Amino acid sequence: MLEHLIQLRRAWEGEFPEGGSLIRRRVDLPTQWPTGLDAPFRLTRAFQRPPIDPGRERLALRLGSVPGLRSIRLNEWEIARVAEGISGLTIDLPDLLPPRNRLVLDVDPSDWGEPPGLWGEVALVIRSD
Repeated sequence: MLEHLIQLRRAWEGEFPEGGSLIRRRVDLPTQWPTGLDAPFRLTRAFQRPPIDPGRERLALRLGSVPGLRSIRLNEWEIARVAEGISGLTIDLPDLLPPRNRLVLDVDPSDWGEPPGLWGEVALVIRSD
């Protein structure tokens, strides 16, 4: 099986609780999280549907180095709840994604103990049979 990866590295929007409000910041992945980040936060990224041949290719989402990841939503639908201790997974995506898509990752850093090293290898995977 052949794979082509489309890295989702840049242009993430992070929502971080600070002082009783949500602060939005641009985040590029992978990243080194600062010490003291201890409240759950959200990362969001828009992407366009990659061109695939549904008869020969399938699309998946691959996440690596993501300790503390709790849930994954695609276009407002929860596609995975992630168990504590899992730091990587691959999820098959629907064959017919809309032209514009929104990926949301909910993260709880309380699982980290120590801040992890580089966090967040995220990619769309086009698999050819």
